[in-house]
Formats: sequence, C-alpha cells, structure tokens
Amino acid sequence: MEAMGVVQEKLEKERLLGRVDGPFSQPPLPSFIVSPLGIVPKKEQGKYRLIHHLSYPKGSSMNDYLKEGTCSVCYASFDEAIDLVRAAGKGALMAKADIESAFRLLPVHPSSFHLLGMQWAGQYFYDKCMPMACAVSCSLFETFARFLEWALRESTPPESSLHNLDDFLFIGRAHSGECRATLSAFEHPSQSLGVPLAPEKTQGPTARLTFLGIEIDSTEGVCRLSEDKVTALQADIR
Repeated sequence: MEAMGVVQEKLEKERLLGRVDGPFSQPPLPSFIVSPLGIVPKKEQGKYRLIHHLSYPKGSSMNDYLKEGTCSVCYASFDEAIDLVRAAGKGALMAKADIESAFRLLPVHPSSFHLLGMQWAGQYFYDKCMPMACAVSCSLFETFARFLEWALRESTPPESSLHNLDDFLFIGRAHSGECRATLSAFEHPSQSLGVPLAPEKTQGPTARLTFLGIEIDSTEGVCRLSEDKVTALQADIR
C-alpha cells in the first residue's frame, strides 16, 4: 500500500509539472502503448524514483523497437577527470554541480506520445518528457550536456571542466579563484537556459571531492572509495 501511495504522489507531481498528461478514462491516442509503472529506492532514506518500465515485456517492449545505434553513448571517464586534476597541480581545487531531473528537461515530440503510455488506478496517462527508463534517453541527454559544456568552454579554459552525463566537474589551481569562477560561469547560463541545478549536490571548491563515486584528494595525490561505498562493500562481505 505504501508503494502505491508513492507512485500516486509522484505521478501527480509529474502531472502538475507538465511532464505527464492525464488522467484519461480511455486510451487518449491511437495505437496507445501502455508500459507498467514502478518505484526504486534512492540512496536517501525514504526517497524513491518513479520508473516507467519501457523494457517490459522482454522481446516486445518499447525499448526493443529502438535501433541499437541510437542508444549508444560515450561518457567522459574518471581517468579523464584525474588527468585534469593532475594538470592543475598539487592541491588543485575542485567543484561539482548536478543537473536536477536531467532527462525530464527534454520534451518528447507529440508524434511519439502514444509510445509512452501508462495506466494507474484505472486511468491512462502518457509521458511528455523523456523518461529515465527509455533506452535512448542517455544518448539524447548526453548531446544536450555536451552543448552545455561547449557553451561553458566558450568563456573558460577547456581544461577547467568536464562532465559525465548530468554531473559536471570544475577544476582550478590551488590558491586561485579559477575553480569558483568556472563554477559560477556554469551556474549563470544554466539559469538563463532554464536548466535547474540540484543545490544540495553543488559542492566545492575543495581539494577533496567525490566524483563518480570516488573521492579525489588533490593534496595527498590519492583517490579513495567514498565512505558509503566502503560501508556497502563491507556489508556485502559480511
């Protein structure tokens, strides 16, 4: 019963934000395809993510009909981040920013609305923005994220930033304002373009920062697994 309440709450939130249309008593569009809804827990205690299961049923799901080449994507690696930090020197300052509800910023063309149907409590809905579980969402968002990084690098040195999907990393030399300046340079155009940043995930400048789940310590020149990952691994071993 708790899970049903969470789904209802999140579905209503998405509807009020204009990212989901409905409810409808009947399928609202021709050739309307319905995929199931579910929730998965987030890292934060008591928080959940709404999932539109576009890979169900296996073999005949919406994702199964997407061309494989359209779903492939190449991300910046952790090693690339380390190369930039190393180039900035000992004690390099780092900061990071995370785009909020990243995929949901991308609108779906109305001609594809019928592919993203869902049913809940006897009512029909459909997604109007890219769902997280769509196989092509990462590829499409990565194109948008590359545009944001390109726009940032028009006014900042190319070696001062990189991104991995919706996570952006900024680097500057120790005892300088370079890192903060690059972070600020990213925040301003994000606001003007209507790209929301998650304030609780914006961190730095600092010489110790966790990026992609691994802590980078530019003063000691080492990388460490984050404490939550170590705790989770220890729990699995026991």
